Amino acid sequence: MELREYLAIFNRAKWVIIVGTIVVVVLTFLVIKLSKTQYDSTMTITVGYQRPVQQGNVGYFLYDDYYSMQSSGLFATTVASWMQSPNIVQAIYAQAGITLPKVRNASQLGKIFTVSQSQQSTTDTVTLRGPDKNQSEKLLSAASQVLEQQTNNLNNNQKNNQFILQITQPSSTKIEPFWSLDISIAIVLGLLVTTFGVMLNWYLTDHKARG
Repeated sequence: MELREYLAIFNRAKWVIIVGTIVVVVLTFLVIKLSKTQYDSTMTITVGYQRPVQQGNVGYFLYDDYYSMQSSGLFATTVASWMQSPNIVQAIYAQAGITLPKVRNASQLGKIFTVSQSQQSTTDTVTLRGPDKNQSEKLLSAASQVLEQQTNNLNNNQKNNQFILQITQPSSTKIEPFWSLDISIAIVLGLLVTTFGVMLNWYLTDHKARG
C-alpha cells in the first residue's frame, strides 16, 4: 500500500480516532480523580557511633574515626536490610498494633517499606506509601522502636564501637497527580489504540472482501 492509501483510510476513520482518543482521556481523568488520595510518609535514619572506652584507657588498639565511619556506613546498609526483612516487618506491625496486610508469601512483606541509601552514606530514608497517613506514620514510629531495639541487641554483643540511631519524626506528603504528563500519555495511548483498531478493521474487511 502507498502512503496516500493509508491517509485515505485514516481520513475516513478520523472521527473514530478522535472520539476514541477522547474516551481514553476521559477515562484516565476519571480513574485518577476517583482514586484514593495517596501519601508518602518518610523518616530518616542516621547512623552514628560512640565509644564506651577511650584509647588511653585500654591496652589494645581502637579503630580510628575513618574506620568507624566506614563501619557506620556498613551498619546503615544493615539497617536498610532489616527494613526489608519479613520478620522485622511483622515485628513493626505488631509494635504498632496494626494487622498485617494479606500477601501471597512472606517475601512480599519485605517490599512494604522502601529504603534508599546513597552510596557510602550513613543515612537511610524509609518511605511508606498509602492512603492513610496516620497509619503510615504510626508504622514508621513503630519501625523506629524496633530498629533501636535491634541496634541495642547488637551493641550488647560488641566491645568497641557502639552504634546509635538518630531517627527523625515521620512526616507525610500528599501525592499530587501530574496532570500534564498523565493526560499526554492518555492521548498517545488513545491514538495508538484507535489507530490499531482502525487498521485491524480495514485488514479484516479487505481480507473478507477478497476472500
